[in-house]
Amino acid sequence: MKEGNTPFQDPVEKKPMDVMQKFIDVFASKGWLKQTIRIKHRDRRYRIFCSEREFFAYRINDNCGISPGYPGWPICIVTHDKII
Repeated sequence: MKEGNTPFQDPVEKKPMDVMQKFIDVFASKGWLKQTIRIKHRDRRYRIFCSEREFFAYRINDNCGISPGYPGWPICIVTHDKII
């Protein structure tokens, strides 16, 4: 862990509603709002979704034969009042 002289506090831009608005702006500018998108990052597959209410990133399990549908797990959920 890096130590510094700055006291611990959440900067204004880290508020959930600000983070959510950034996601909305990016997805809207690309025409992706309210669409489920599959991406690959560092050889891992993800399903992402953003609406005016939430951003959701879901890691897709590479062992697809385990269960039907999109087996995997949520890795990031952002709403106007929380970041998980």
